[in-house]
Amino acid sequence: EPVSDWHEFSTLKFDVLNPGDKPITLRVTVHDELHVSSSYTGNDRFSGMVDLPSGRHITVSVPLAEVRSAPATRLMDLSKITSLNLFVAHPKTDFDLHIDNVHLTNQDD
Repeated sequence: EPVSDWHEFSTLKFDVLNPGDKPITLRVTVHDELHVSSSYTGNDRFSGMVDLPSGRHITVSVPLAEVRSAPATRLMDLSKITSLNLFVAHPKTDFDLHIDNVHLTNQDD
């Protein structure tokens, strides 16, 4: 079951395998309850990109301090997270990604 209260954690982590023969850029967005009041503007959420090399497995670490400070005019409320999105914007061809082990941790390693 998804966890909406992230405030006691320091890092979002997940594993990704890009089994294809071309690199892919994965986008990561996170927003909280207050994001709706901004009319979902792009500068009111965390938005990051991860380059996924072809044929490789990587572990992605997103410091929650960066998530918290991402909105332009406020701090994100890490106790009221409503959305985590992992996606590829405008892919030119079909592709596969294997995403696993999505979790919150207090370890920075």
